[in-house]
Amino acid sequence: MRRHDKKKHMEKVNRLFEQRRNINEAIHANEAYTDFDSMMSVLNGKRSVCFLLGPNVEKWYNQYIKDNDMVDLLKVKRDGPGIYGDAYILYSDINKAKHLHAITMKHDGYLSDDTPEEAIENGEALEYVESDVKEFTDSHYGAGSYDKVKNINYEKTR
Repeated sequence: MRRHDKKKHMEKVNRLFEQRRNINEAIHANEAYTDFDSMMSVLNGKRSVCFLLGPNVEKWYNQYIKDNDMVDLLKVKRDGPGIYGDAYILYSDINKAKHLHAITMKHDGYLSDDTPEEAIENGEALEYVESDVKEFTDSHYGAGSYDKVKNINYEKTR
């Protein structure tokens, strides 16, 4: 029995290694437009963390997450009941999940931004490609906002 347990353990370690090796580390924001798409991006190894809202998480937990050894959920307590109640962070990398959790706690459990710096931090924590983070930041905080934060000379990039 002990040998069987070791074999099962090694299979799990190998699956984790393969998943880590195949993570793209960045996705386009439109690949995670819905909570379901966001969840699937983590389950398919496209990224290692996502932020999920709402009532479907319990149903998805039983169907997709519970028996998957490579991911887990971190609950994000929200201040007050809110529209969707508590939120969740689905992750395969606990350190990235803790970082995303810390970001949400700055806004009482919500993933939001009040400054271009926060918008960039959110986009990077969610592992979106740089061009999508730049486009979002510039569209919400004015052209050149991303470059200013990243200390890029905006005039030279035009």
